[in-house]
Amino acid sequence: MLAIKKPDEFVGSQCVYYTFRIFTAIQILIGLADLITGILICAKSGSADWYDLCYLVTGLIIFVLSMFSHTTYSSPLRLICYLSWLFACFCSQLGFSLGIILVSEYSDFVGTEYAESAQWFMLAASIVLLCGFIFGSWYLSTVRDAIADKENLKLLNKG
Repeated sequence: MLAIKKPDEFVGSQCVYYTFRIFTAIQILIGLADLITGILICAKSGSADWYDLCYLVTGLIIFVLSMFSHTTYSSPLRLICYLSWLFACFCSQLGFSLGIILVSEYSDFVGTEYAESAQWFMLAASIVLLCGFIFGSWYLSTVRDAIADKENLKLLNKG
């Protein structure tokens, strides 16, 4: 059974936290799929050009970033760093998506059937990364609010 470990102390909204975690789990799969697709394209072509290597690197970054994202949930600074990397991965993924759609040689190289599925997967992956970024930003705002509320409560209790 798949279990999500709760942090010792919730800092922000639990609902937004779990939604953010669901998108992070999906991002792990996206990173793996990008890695596998990049390896298959390199194997099929027999060489690795800059586009294929960038595709592999983006998949690796998404995978590693998502695997270690559980360490960022309680610290606003680490969460900002994670969200910055996630936004960069979104931009990269979207760029690759648009590149695959706009470059007609891609469908000639891998086949029309594979190219269409790759285009839709890349666009869907971009949307999931964007949703992860949006929910992560929302969770960051709830973390900041909770920390500010905790500090204000300490000040009120002192006085």
